[in-house]
Amino acid sequence: MPTTPPPTPPTARALRAARAALALALPFALLASPACGDGGGKGPSSGAIPTIEISEGGRPVLRGGTVIASTGALEPGDTGVVAELRVINTGNAVLEIASVEIDSSPPGTLSLAAADGSALPAPPYLIDPNASGGPNRSSLTLGLVLHRPPEGVRPTGTITVHSNTVIEGVEVESFVFAIDVEEGRPVMQVTPAQADMGNVSQGRTGDLPLSIVNQGTLPLVIDRFTLSGHPALGVTLGDDTWDVSAETVAGVTLPTPLTIAGGTTAIATLHFSPTTPEAASGTLTLFSNDPTLPGGKAVPISANVGGPCLEIAPSRVDFGGKLVGTSATVELTLTSCGDKPLSISEIGLAAGGSDEYTLALETLPGLDGGGAVTELTTDDAPVVLAPNATAKLRVVYVPADVSPLDAGGQPVRDTATLHLVSNSFYAERDLDVRGFGTDTPCPTAVIRVDEGEEVIPQTTLHLKGNGSVAQGGGTIAEWLWEVEQPDGSVSLLLPAATAANPTFEANVAGTYLFRLVVTDSSGLASCVPAEETVQVIPDEELHIELLWETPKDEDLTDTKGSDLDLHFTDPRADTGHDVDGDGADDAFFDEVFDCFYFHKTPNWGGADASPTLDRDDTDGAGPENINLHTPENGKTYTLGVHYFDDHDMDAAFAEVRVYIHGQLAWSDAGVELAQADMWTVGTLTWPAETLTPATVCAGTFTTCATSADCGGAACERRIAPAYRPPNFPVP
Repeated sequence: MPTTPPPTPPTARALRAARAALALALPFALLASPACGDGGGKGPSSGAIPTIEISEGGRPVLRGGTVIASTGALEPGDTGVVAELRVINTGNAVLEIASVEIDSSPPGTLSLAAADGSALPAPPYLIDPNASGGPNRSSLTLGLVLHRPPEGVRPTGTITVHSNTVIEGVEVESFVFAIDVEEGRPVMQVTPAQADMGNVSQGRTGDLPLSIVNQGTLPLVIDRFTLSGHPALGVTLGDDTWDVSAETVAGVTLPTPLTIAGGTTAIATLHFSPTTPEAASGTLTLFSNDPTLPGGKAVPISANVGGPCLEIAPSRVDFGGKLVGTSATVELTLTSCGDKPLSISEIGLAAGGSDEYTLALETLPGLDGGGAVTELTTDDAPVVLAPNATAKLRVVYVPADVSPLDAGGQPVRDTATLHLVSNSFYAERDLDVRGFGTDTPCPTAVIRVDEGEEVIPQTTLHLKGNGSVAQGGGTIAEWLWEVEQPDGSVSLLLPAATAANPTFEANVAGTYLFRLVVTDSSGLASCVPAEETVQVIPDEELHIELLWETPKDEDLTDTKGSDLDLHFTDPRADTGHDVDGDGADDAFFDEVFDCFYFHKTPNWGGADASPTLDRDDTDGAGPENINLHTPENGKTYTLGVHYFDDHDMDAAFAEVRVYIHGQLAWSDAGVELAQADMWTVGTLTWPAETLTPATVCAGTFTTCATSADCGGAACERRIAPAYRPPNFPVP
């Protein structure tokens, strides 16, 4: 309803009369300067025009537009200011406002007042762009007052401002815009909307603050959250911090809800503390009383996606035996193996090592300006390598004395440590440097592994011994390799252990130690063998290995042996058969949702969410491997082993190893199985830290944790004998 008369817009004649009256009146408190004609100021110059501009909350109000206000905390029947309208003059002549009118529906629900809620003085109002002094002298601020109606009634209205404003060269007597008042509510916004943690090095923690802004008018209350993804991720909300776990995936109710007043901000902090360099991802979802987000506000998280990488070859410097007083050199190749520039800030020999070693760094980029360079420190400019670029440095060894022998008759090495600092994931790298002085010119065995010192299972290693060196102008005539491999691995050096450059299939996760002894053309063998260690580490989030021993299988390398199969099922697996007789349909041997020899690459909803059987061994020992790149949060998987065919070799003894994020999380070995036995190994509910083994009371299907749950009977592994599903023939 109108708050200022007249109820209808004034005519142009009325406006001219109002201006004349104002020229004779005393200035009103809101005037920016005395009215034209009062003798105290300048009249408008030629071409001067007034221009009105209206804003609400810093946002411009357009002619014919709509101002959205909110009821805020007002209850039905309450009255209060719900918005402020600011009128300024962006022209160069006095703006004369004859009246400001408001109509509302329902009638009487909207009115205008001063900014503090007090009554407006009577118009007209003069706004002078050249005014100086207090803030009210060059603008007019109006308060939009709401007399809140009952629940469910949404007030609307129209405001009309009559003035002498000129817009685009035309005098516009009426500036009209609409008012719409919506229910007060909290509005949650999170910045950044996608959280990129960047690159975080080993042994460090990266933090990323999230700004949680309440853009609404009512308090925002966050009382619950979920956090899923990589286990190195965490979040701090309020005074508490949580890492990714089964609890955070299921949902955590905050001990003290986080309350954020309208128009204010709170901070949540994401954390990332990686132990391995693989890319990490996750999702933080915040649940609140924002009615537009019933499913919560999800913030995708990523970390260590790409970044700089440093590869050093060889990974260890072993000079072997060198003649006393002579100089020997080993060249190292530094490779920038990432997708961002590699910056190396320090290279040097650590204190406490033998002084018989020195470095020659003058071949590195930026250090090749002439003269010897023996170290790189933080006082120097870093060595920067673009992605895929390489550089070389040399380690020089001049033994001063013949090295003594230890209690085992082996020479005592002169040792040192080569230390490098870079911006790669492994920010600090230490390489062992060793050698020994001798008065016998024995050859030096040298091992190079083309694939590097860290690989994934099923990698064929190309071992190179042809870089071995004979002294005194001789040549290497013979090579003899041997390998120490993890339990369960039965791979061979091919084509033979006497080849200069054999290959080796690393099928089982763990540590492999290769040794090489060479003999030169004079019949002199290397004083000590060369050694090289290769770590086989799964790079999938979930890696499962099955290995077995069969006592009657005397040759694990031939083509005849027992056949055990690994099974990995999705919760949707249902064969419709009850082979084990427990009264429920079985999951194993499902043709879609069981990953096993029949279905090695099932599609369970995309490549990353689907497992693969990467190795199926049918003739003894294993391993069989199943990998899953991205297990689904909240999903429970079941793991099993079936003894498909004993090939007349009777019992086999199975071992299962479960790796989570590259680390051995669970294992069970020595499990005796007979032909057609089905061992339900256990379940994994993701995110998982380990496997939950499937155990039952002896002779029953009653689950148990200990024998106490069985009334004194044994609590044992769940193994169903004679398990022959009707849809797959089993011998």
